[in-house]
Amino acid sequence: MLRFLAWRLGRAALTVLLVLVACFVAIRATGSPLSVLYPEDATPEQAVLLAQQWGLDRSLPEQFGVYIANLARGDFGVSIIERRPVTRIYAEKLRPTLQLAALALVIGIVVGIPLGVVAALRRGKVAARAAMAVAFTGYAVPHFIIAILLILLFSYHLNWLPSTGAATPQHYILPAVTLALPLIAAIARYMRSTMLDVMNQDYVRTARAKGVAEPRVVTLHVMRNALLPLITVLGLEVAGLINGSLIVETVFSWPGLGKVLTGSVSRRDFPVLQFGVIAYAMAVVAINFLVDALYAVADPRVRVES
Repeated sequence: MLRFLAWRLGRAALTVLLVLVACFVAIRATGSPLSVLYPEDATPEQAVLLAQQWGLDRSLPEQFGVYIANLARGDFGVSIIERRPVTRIYAEKLRPTLQLAALALVIGIVVGIPLGVVAALRRGKVAARAAMAVAFTGYAVPHFIIAILLILLFSYHLNWLPSTGAATPQHYILPAVTLALPLIAAIARYMRSTMLDVMNQDYVRTARAKGVAEPRVVTLHVMRNALLPLITVLGLEVAGLINGSLIVETVFSWPGLGKVLTGSVSRRDFPVLQFGVIAYAMAVVAINFLVDALYAVADPRVRVES
């Protein structure tokens, strides 16, 4: 078990390092942030001083070396625009993002699992086809398209729900549903697939042959074993939820991390952008590592095969 977790942890650390390098190089390839800081009447001498102040006059390897040394000390940098630590900027916006993601996850699980169960138990019938139609539609349509359609219907035409901000509980509905729809689709599709696979197993046929009531067969034998592989899917979809939140928060003007990150792109605020990209990457890697660990605990065959 420890060897398995150590291997997964090493692979996760390597992934984060590669993301860090790629992020650092790609961000600086977009241009210099000093053009945003220049006053209209700035002299060349002032431009040189600004570059020296932020270490942008050094070569790329030197800048990367300084950045890694600062990271090792727990220093994630200071915003070039706001002149505040980037950790404080993100900490102020963390709560709305977590609330939105948690609500979307709950909606996805509560709606997606029953949809998958209905589609498996009533396959070939109208209810199953309707459930799968919803699942395929939600999975195929991008977040921003779903967001725009929901805003047009419920905010513009019906005027039932607000489309921007996070002041009241009603403000959570549209962005949470937008985030949850692809998650519902993925969970429903996978739940249906795994349930159909489990229903064909010998132990399920044996239970039915012994006269066990159908509801008991479904709950104790089918659903119980079908939910285990869902751990992996939930981990991957939560990672997708993190990425999708960037788009959704931008469309709905949500005061969360997505707004901070997208704002730092337009302003070329290197420290803020670097921290945001790396933090999101570390969150995805950490979720995947946790899923691997939970799956190894739940199913020892994973450790043996690995």
